[in-house]
Amino acid sequence: MIRVLLIGCGDVALRTADLLHPKVRLYGLIRRAEDVPKLRAHGIVPIIGDLDRLETLRRLRAAPFAVLHFAPPPSDGRDDPRTQKLIAALTRARSIPRRFVYISTSGVYGDCAGARIDEMRARRAQ
Repeated sequence: MIRVLLIGCGDVALRTADLLHPKVRLYGLIRRAEDVPKLRAHGIVPIIGDLDRLETLRRLRAAPFAVLHFAPPPSDGRDDPRTQKLIAALTRARSIPRRFVYISTSGVYGDCAGARIDEMRARRAQ
């Protein structure tokens, strides 16, 4: 069965998981142990780790076929050290993923209370 790793298990990732499960084996990187039951309810095997701390990403050594990266970058700065750490952890794996999909975030638009947004909306990062 194809293994897919979800990075950033928020609303969009969980909706994606519901579409993929049970066709693929899903794993999800989360920071907090209290989120484990929520992931399991969506058919996701939880992996506890933190993109801000490379040493916590050792469990990613068994590389999946695909990575769906939903986690946002830090709110400050121009670089994305979280994605850099993720890639560093995955390149240390026994094999590298065949697919890596980076899903952008709408967080730069601030809280839009569920309204539809597009690239024409003024940015209001929070």
